[in-house]
Amino acid sequence: MDLVWGKALEDVTTLWKQPKGQSKMHGKHIQMVANLQLDHVLSGKYEAPFDLSTFGAYCEEEQNEDLLGFLLLVKRLRAEEISDAEFKQKLAGISRLFLEQDSELEINVHYSLKMRTNKNIQKMVAGMAPVKRTVLDAAYSSAFNVLNLNSFVRWRDKNDYQMKLPDHKADAQW
Repeated sequence: MDLVWGKALEDVTTLWKQPKGQSKMHGKHIQMVANLQLDHVLSGKYEAPFDLSTFGAYCEEEQNEDLLGFLLLVKRLRAEEISDAEFKQKLAGISRLFLEQDSELEINVHYSLKMRTNKNIQKMVAGMAPVKRTVLDAAYSSAFNVLNLNSFVRWRDKNDYQMKLPDHKADAQW
């Protein structure tokens, strides 16, 4: 397993935290977003204060880093072109961290969905079932919906009301 995956499975917050000294703001402009979408935040399409790093910090405050970490790792796994053996290894890591009962970051999705997904993964990893790269799709959709309808809505609304616009009083000619 590569270094990024190893670090992410040890500490999911590394998926959204920026290295120290790296600025979140690009210049002094303020980005206005008319239709903020969770999938765009997850894909890194926005700058601060609507970026993944800011949303990740909010999820940590709300203790939803499990859902965010799961979504980001599944997105990463889907995007990688890897062998079935490496896929099963990474899948097992995701399962241990997010799907197994009483795991460190067990995600908050329907119990039967979680258990069914975990059972299918265990069969694949053991070689008792063919590798299906879509095995996490239902759990991903459910986790996405939970995060989108809860933390994301509150974060988006909080940003709408706390957006600080530049103070132009000093620039005005009175």
